Amino acid sequence: MSYFSFGKKESDKALELFELVDFLPYGAMILSNADDKILVRAVNDDFYKLLGQKGFAVKKYPSKLKKTFPELWNSDEIKDALSKTIKDHKVREVNFSVNVDNSTISILVTISLVVESYLLLIIENDNNAASNRHIINLATEHINLIGELTSKLSEDIDVKGILKHACDRLKDIHNLYFTDAWLRSEHSVIDVTSPVYTNLSSNVMSIMEKTAGVSYKDLKAPVVPDTIWEKLYINGEYIVSDGDKLPVVLADFVSRDQIAIRKMAPLVAKLSKINFVMMVPMRLGKKVIGHIGFDAEKRLSIQDIDAIKIVVDKVASVVI
Repeated sequence: MSYFSFGKKESDKALELFELVDFLPYGAMILSNADDKILVRAVNDDFYKLLGQKGFAVKKYPSKLKKTFPELWNSDEIKDALSKTIKDHKVREVNFSVNVDNSTISILVTISLVVESYLLLIIENDNNAASNRHIINLATEHINLIGELTSKLSEDIDVKGILKHACDRLKDIHNLYFTDAWLRSEHSVIDVTSPVYTNLSSNVMSIMEKTAGVSYKDLKAPVVPDTIWEKLYINGEYIVSDGDKLPVVLADFVSRDQIAIRKMAPLVAKLSKINFVMMVPMRLGKKVIGHIGFDAEKRLSIQDIDAIKIVVDKVASVVI
């Protein structure tokens, strides 16, 4: 790899990808590989904070970065790591020293190949590197997921197929018990939301359905006041629940007139091994058109929760 290049204005694609890593609590940039050059596409504010620099409007004008961090752009070790990652797709870490305010600080540079020809380069204080590894992995996996979904649009796959792929990948990425996707139908007699896909095992699903006396695929949850559906679909809120609050959430999966079934919610939670539920709205502008549910045997970390909130918005933009 011969050298770095700094575009005058980055592409919309790079901006879209960068939004997925903008939540990272350390320096991050999106690069692309073209014509034997590494193009700097997007950089976040934490990149500058770590290096003691004042931020520029580099999300739109990365060329302003050129004189900010000469040690990186002139490093043969970094260039070599980038070249190798492009060839074998392996994540690489390079320990690096930079001069900031007349003192030398040690940083760790992490390089990973993400969707298409884009690279994710992250810099962080070497002292905090181990604790941040999980967040870096999530950012990389989520960027790749959005790339996969975008590619599937050209394969003539319908909305349900897109949501199936998203649910299956998110289940694996976050080590979940299962995920499911629901879509809203306002053209029925009443405003309802219904499931379109779940990867819950058929055996567990059968036990749950027999216990509750209701078929999962036939569920039609009314979007009415004072329910989780009002919070999700009217208010656009996230639902995060575990412990004693969990049966209350599960009870709202059927209408209020089904009193006997609603009383089975604690038993259903126990039999299904659900100990944590998160429901994230899919938005079309200000309107919620569906949601993705995340179910786990233990509470997710705050890093996973924050990352999921961001990636579901991107899933929605692909679906819509």
